[in-house]
Amino acid sequence: MFVPTHFSLPVIAAEAVNIFSGKKYKKLLFNKIQILIIGICGVLPDLIDPHLLLEARYTSWTHTIWFFLGFIIMTAPFLLKRKSLIVMCWAAVGLHLLCDMVSGGIVLFYPWGKSIGFYFFSPVYWLLLDAATITIGVSIYWLVHYKFSRT
Repeated sequence: MFVPTHFSLPVIAAEAVNIFSGKKYKKLLFNKIQILIIGICGVLPDLIDPHLLLEARYTSWTHTIWFFLGFIIMTAPFLLKRKSLIVMCWAAVGLHLLCDMVSGGIVLFYPWGKSIGFYFFSPVYWLLLDAATITIGVSIYWLVHYKFSRT
């Protein structure tokens, strides 16, 4: 998948949590800056180790369980202060790996093991998927934050 989908999906998930939080507690759990941080975490594996060819993610150290565990360990000290944000950032990185698994696969335990995954989403549809997730992400972001800024 392309970067816009990796950014938008965690934003959509975070805004879904915001909707639940807003209805139940009359307060958003994530502010605008935190939503941006969550989106950036969603693209972090591609930002740290960019790859132009799809096959390059099979040898990318940022598309492994080791990177994911390292990210969790490095951000764990911030759990006490920003638990919801940190857990959502973990979910964003995990979602990136999961999305890449269903769009061609990754070598989760690189340098050991084989590619894990398949083409549930063919590359033919990736631009359409980008357009859909961006549209949904921007719409839900605007609606949630607009509604709560007016109350």
